[in-house]
Amino acid sequence: MTILFAFISHIGWAVGDVFGVVATRKLGSVSMTVWRGVTACILATCFILPFLWTDFLRLTPEIFLIIVGLTAVTLIADFAFFEGLKVGNPSVVGVISASFVAISVIISVLFLGEHLTLERALAVVTILSGVILCLLDGRTLRF
Repeated sequence: MTILFAFISHIGWAVGDVFGVVATRKLGSVSMTVWRGVTACILATCFILPFLWTDFLRLTPEIFLIIVGLTAVTLIADFAFFEGLKVGNPSVVGVISASFVAISVIISVLFLGEHLTLERALAVVTILSGVILCLLDGRTLRF
């Protein structure tokens, strides 16, 4: 089931990237970030919030502050992503933004004390190598 959910999310992100390019180039990065946030709030309020009433009992001030901080970081990330789609090559922006998994692993090891297995280390190196290869211009490379 985990793999199915991962594939569904990847398809959703891919479709979102393609149509996000069109919308961002017409609206601009700031407008796209704002409208995406407004739409997410409306959808969450209508379709998700009714199922989370019991979670409000566990919402402490500390957790709320973490959520506010994460929201700020996400807004900055969304703006940077949409700006990248607006001014750059969407396939390059997509590859770079999809590499966040490698950064998550590194941060988890540094701050959460996660153990880095050989397999995960190789995956991080592979992802970062793919980003570097994506950034290289094949026309200027000489072998």
